[in-house]
Amino acid sequence: MSRRAFLHSLAAGVAGLVAVSCSQPSRDPDSVFWREAPQAGTLGGDAAVAVIQWPHAAPPRLADPRFARFVREARSTPDIGRTIEGALLYLDDTQIRDRPGRHSSLFDYCAPQGETCSSVVLRNTLTHGYVERDSRPLGISVRNVPGEWANTIHFLPDVLGDAEGEVGVAVQDSNVFVTAGVLYPLYFIDDQRMPPEARPAATMRSLGAASLAGYRRGPAYSFWREIPGETSDVPRTGAPNLPIHSVRRLAAALSGPLFPLWRLVTAGLNVNVEDWVRLVLDDNRNPHGFDAIFNLPNDADDTALVAAIQRLHSRLQPGDRVRPDLGALRVLTRYRDRGRDRHDPRNRAGGAIDTGAFLTWLTDEERDVFSAPEAGVMPLGVNNVDCVVNANALFSLSINGVRDWAGFARARDFLVSAVRSRAWVQSCVLYYPQRMMLPYTLSRAYREGGLSSDPTLRGAMGLMLRDLLTMQESDGAFPGGTDRTRDLSTALATSALLNIGAAVAQENGQFNAYQHALARGIGYLLDHRREYPLGFAHPGFAAATHGYRWNSGLFFSGSYGDLAHWRSEAYTTAIALEALVKFALAYDVTGDTLLGGARLRIEPTGLAGFAPRGR
Repeated sequence: MSRRAFLHSLAAGVAGLVAVSCSQPSRDPDSVFWREAPQAGTLGGDAAVAVIQWPHAAPPRLADPRFARFVREARSTPDIGRTIEGALLYLDDTQIRDRPGRHSSLFDYCAPQGETCSSVVLRNTLTHGYVERDSRPLGISVRNVPGEWANTIHFLPDVLGDAEGEVGVAVQDSNVFVTAGVLYPLYFIDDQRMPPEARPAATMRSLGAASLAGYRRGPAYSFWREIPGETSDVPRTGAPNLPIHSVRRLAAALSGPLFPLWRLVTAGLNVNVEDWVRLVLDDNRNPHGFDAIFNLPNDADDTALVAAIQRLHSRLQPGDRVRPDLGALRVLTRYRDRGRDRHDPRNRAGGAIDTGAFLTWLTDEERDVFSAPEAGVMPLGVNNVDCVVNANALFSLSINGVRDWAGFARARDFLVSAVRSRAWVQSCVLYYPQRMMLPYTLSRAYREGGLSSDPTLRGAMGLMLRDLLTMQESDGAFPGGTDRTRDLSTALATSALLNIGAAVAQENGQFNAYQHALARGIGYLLDHRREYPLGFAHPGFAAATHGYRWNSGLFFSGSYGDLAHWRSEAYTTAIALEALVKFALAYDVTGDTLLGGARLRIEPTGLAGFAPRGR
């Protein structure tokens, strides 16, 4: 498929898609629908984005299929088509695969034996962004996993980082969260009518979904894969590219003789990890050595996300024989915040005690923290309750059809309370300093879980909508909290708005303000995309020379939020792609879900329109 064919079909292809500025599609003037019709204007700025408005006293007829058709017609512009294509090709170009030749570890598989890739770290030039540098002088031989996308760890970003929190040297990481997060938006694209060798979305999904099983550790899933122990014979999980002995020496120095310097440099930051480090270094308490510092137990967050992606894949690509791991998902029901006598101080400060919601770590908190390293070591020795973790649990339980399992209702009530009290802004999210992560994950659970008929959640979505409309900045961006970049936060928030939907906006008397916010969010994403020169061939897209990407945003942190941050350009780009595709699909007005609604379809002649419902 040529670039010209792709753009032409999006602008004027099947289903009557046409580029619109202030024009109206053809209509029957005698129709009641068209006597009270929506209007489409164009948002000002560098990118022309259609703004849907409702100028009539009667409420908009959102259930009328002609309304969704009108919105799709208004929004289908060559610019959006070009950007969707570019984001898709960027992700296809950067997925880690065993590629011919020897390439950067950021997108080429590094096999355990032999030099199959160029092992790199990212060095911040301050003036020209990150550049790749050989990692071996730092004692790092990068390990990665086919099917995933690169992400990087940034230590002490408030001390060692630039104005955006990106540190001087960023180390590549390999974890299941980024893989699951990038995969989800790709299920909104249907390229099954393309030749087998020209199906970028399906190929990426197959490779990514196949990689998820490698994160299973015993009964459930962990953030990192299990790898051989270095300070004991017991296998551990951990960041595969952090040299454990070097980290141990540094930690011993900073918690010992250099502790006064550590306290001086980190004054005012949330990095009070020294007591835990000393405990890990104590051979009498922890006979298995420093492996324990990264040896995470299984967790509810990643287990839920894996089971959700497996469910989507089993429905939309059944030929791959991936099945949802409901046995692992059920483990969540055994670890809930009930009748506990120990609590994370952050939960205690926020009043999140005996919530009945799901705990983060799927491990027995009553046993000695170092007694079962084969099952992981719970960070800081205490379990906790996190809003994003519970939102992802609701999403997975709902999409897998097991809302009747223990813990679902209490987790829902916990999240509704957090929205009503606005605790989601400050206190109930422990591991995600990205402020827009909860609106994204909770609205996804609400929408994809088929929970729009739940009055408590629907009411919470109305409150969340009001908060988001208030938070949006004048250029269309949304603030990311600790994240000082705005591309990821804007993509997350715009996707959240699309998930919440126009019906909730209308119920709250904010339909027109909501549509303006949507268009401004999309306009920001279009204005801030960056060209990416493609490095590999993309069958079916022979004319394409570049893709589109967005700045890596902050999405995750360790147990102490200022100690280490995780960023990923691929994750930001995937969420931006999700927002653009949902915008083109008129996801805000249809009420569709991914498994029960339309998907964007690519055919050999171009982007042909919308795949049938339920495919």
